[in-house]
Amino acid sequence: MKRLIEWARQQRLQGNLRQIFRIYTWWKQSERKMRLYAIKVIYPSGIALHPSWENGHFGLGIALHIRYRLLESRESWDEKELADLGNRAIDSFRKVLELNPERVETYEHFFSLLYSIGRIEEASIVLQQFEDLKRKLTEKSEEDRLGIRFVRGTIAGSIGLLGNLDYYIKAGLLGWRPPHKIIMLVSDDIPISNRCFLDYWCQYITVISDPNTIKMLSPMVKCLEDPINWALTLNGQAMFVSAANTMVQKQWDDEKRPPLMTNLFTRDYDRGWQCLEELGIPRDAWFVCLHVREPGFKDIGLKTDSYRNADIETYLPAIRTVVAHGGWVIRLGNPTMKSLPALDHVIDYAHSDVRSDWMDVFLGSQARFIIGTASGPNPISIAFGVPMVLTNYLPWNLLHFSKTDLFLPRLFWSVKEGRHLTFTEILSSKLGTGINQSSYDRLGVDILDNTPEEINDIVLEMLMRLDGDLIYSTSDERLQERFQLLTAACGIHLGRKDLTINPRIGKEFLSKYDTLLDDEVGAKSDQLVNSN
Repeated sequence: MKRLIEWARQQRLQGNLRQIFRIYTWWKQSERKMRLYAIKVIYPSGIALHPSWENGHFGLGIALHIRYRLLESRESWDEKELADLGNRAIDSFRKVLELNPERVETYEHFFSLLYSIGRIEEASIVLQQFEDLKRKLTEKSEEDRLGIRFVRGTIAGSIGLLGNLDYYIKAGLLGWRPPHKIIMLVSDDIPISNRCFLDYWCQYITVISDPNTIKMLSPMVKCLEDPINWALTLNGQAMFVSAANTMVQKQWDDEKRPPLMTNLFTRDYDRGWQCLEELGIPRDAWFVCLHVREPGFKDIGLKTDSYRNADIETYLPAIRTVVAHGGWVIRLGNPTMKSLPALDHVIDYAHSDVRSDWMDVFLGSQARFIIGTASGPNPISIAFGVPMVLTNYLPWNLLHFSKTDLFLPRLFWSVKEGRHLTFTEILSSKLGTGINQSSYDRLGVDILDNTPEEINDIVLEMLMRLDGDLIYSTSDERLQERFQLLTAACGIHLGRKDLTINPRIGKEFLSKYDTLLDDEVGAKSDQLVNSN
């Protein structure tokens, strides 16, 4: 496999992308065929001969889990087959733990499967068992006395996952987890999403890339790794990031602590402003960054995450509002995105020659605020404490940002009933948790984009807040409180039913849809989802 990866890298450098795609397609088709044969023949036959074949049960569970994810992502599926795959995978993992309760790697596969199926309470139990087992094993081996913890190196490949470091480190500074030395092992085969951003985290963590050192430390990772892409353990209680990150940020805000990163390195600050001046932005100007997710960078023709995409043209009124207030707008992204029309005081950085990892960090850290979606460089702004306006936002359950932020969620339209779904119907079901586009399609709902007027309203709200010109009315606060309490009552943060979201929902948006707070059919939410 390493040889195949190296070959692909060489072909990419030579520009032979079509050849890479052909080989990749062949490999994935062969892999699927082999996995299906293993599910139907190899593992069942071996287990029939040796019922206590631990590796056989484990391998079958993994293969079934992968098959489940593949089937779930398709535009159509057989519900009975999907349920059977999930149940068989669960039975396989349970059998592994029955045979060997200390097989650590089983737990993460097990709780992630339960989580994806929606069996959150069971997933939370397995997650806690996972953490308890690792603590027991590290105490037994005395590895706990080393005072170190590892975080997965693969999170460096995604700015979104790298952003989980923010909450993990804050949890330690709050005293909610032991003050371990944090180590990330980043091998050569891990593509780093933004090297400059990773370098900024090195003030809090140690990144090791030397192959020999990685080889020496790797045996300790199994029990000393904290899976921050999935969960955090706070004061001994393991919980999924949806709840844990919210709790951490809420406490951080309450204590009025500063962001983890307060200043850019002098070199990045100076060359960043030099670059902006060359683009025509004076050093005494202020600017807002805009990032709107589009298909092309990650989707590669797939619909899986298309519910997170939006149309940049619906942001034009908001762009003009920022400019009318004296600011500049810098559109972030990559060259696969639709180009912006030529506008005064607007830089389409996504299509410029100055794009770089350090410039991404500079822009995300120095903006007056960010206008974004459920993607992109949001973690950079979080780390530097830059306010955010999050639009077209889905999933609802990952709104673990600061109380200084504003957001507009995506609403749902029931095709069958010809109406908006209420907030309770969304918050009480899988609809708000960001499953995948195919699942939304099969549930018989249309995902509604925020309108240009709604986006403009919330951008204007942020501008007025930062200018000190906004006073929320009693009616605004009452609606906001009702929505906040509803998020707690419906258990939006997976695994916890007592947490409210941190950021404010746009005031004009909430006023416009206040009837969706008056939920007379919320109790039917599960029935609605299941009936489709």
